[in-house]
Amino acid sequence: MSRRVDQVVLGAGIFGLYAAAIAAERGNTVAVVAPDDATMARASYANQARVHLGYHYPRSVGTALRSAEYYRRFVAEFSDCVNGAFAKVYAIARQDSLTSKVNFQRFCQHLDIPAEEVDPGRWFVDGSVEAAFLGEEVSFDSRAIAARLEARAGATGRVEWLLGRRPAGVDVTGGDWLLTLDDGTTLVAPRVLNATYASCNQVLTLFGMDLLGVRYELCELVLGTVAADLADVGITVMDGPFFSVMPFGLTGLHSLSAVDYTPHYECDEALPRFPCQAHNPYCTPRQLDNCATCPAHPRTAHVEMQQLMGRYLRPDLTFEPRSSLFGIRPVLVMSNVDDSRPTLLLRHSEGPQLTTVLSGKINTVYDLEALW
Repeated sequence: MSRRVDQVVLGAGIFGLYAAAIAAERGNTVAVVAPDDATMARASYANQARVHLGYHYPRSVGTALRSAEYYRRFVAEFSDCVNGAFAKVYAIARQDSLTSKVNFQRFCQHLDIPAEEVDPGRWFVDGSVEAAFLGEEVSFDSRAIAARLEARAGATGRVEWLLGRRPAGVDVTGGDWLLTLDDGTTLVAPRVLNATYASCNQVLTLFGMDLLGVRYELCELVLGTVAADLADVGITVMDGPFFSVMPFGLTGLHSLSAVDYTPHYECDEALPRFPCQAHNPYCTPRQLDNCATCPAHPRTAHVEMQQLMGRYLRPDLTFEPRSSLFGIRPVLVMSNVDDSRPTLLLRHSEGPQLTTVLSGKINTVYDLEALW
């Protein structure tokens, strides 16, 4: 027997959870469908967990402005889910950087965001960076945010959680979507939101829609502990083939990533295809498994990342790896030029309605409010 709801949300990352909460609070019945047994179990967890005012995008003012636009609101709303108790340092490498001290200062002045120049010798090897600045940034804790949004959505009494399930078939009946899940459950709804991030094109294929122009990257984020003098510091060396080391939410760990070593594989095909899929029958171009729990992930690159970090930071500012998180990141092809990370909110059809949201910036969840 089919169950009728006002809204189906595909995906239970932060965008899917936020969408479910908003839709339900505005009087809609909602079904959340996601392949994992827990929410925020993929990209919303396996990432740097940074929320900032735009410092990371000196070559894309548009992305920087979008980062800054909702920063204060996000930090205020999720104040108990973020870690802001650390000094955030942005440094300009002396060689091979795509920006400069002067350009970065002009960029921050243009955005009207704080950037206090500080002595690089507090953290960096002499001569390795041109300048260092203190900025404003927090690290979010995905587990805490997931619990908050689940409770908020659940409090409405209008949300049904269909976790551990995937859409298997789609039809149209009487102006509604008829969505069949892989366990035989059928849902009838006039609206579907595709918030599946790396699986957006897989869902669009199922619905028979045009696909997004994206490039896929299978990425690694290394988690570990740091020396005492680095415990309350986050450092990003930019803008080019450099690295970031910063607190990872409220876990007490730091994350380490590097532009040249974080992506292990890249794929320019319309659907994600990677060598490691040959070792996992549950992960295919048509259906992604969860890289965070998959044993077929690539060999860790933490040694290379640590070596890069060691070229810039003082020898006593060490990082000791503990584990790695893997995940697939879709990047819009148009972002290759200027490193932009726009939030895409695309309406594919009306009557019945299908909308896709694709964003790598967590605080742009507020863009979803325009949908209801």
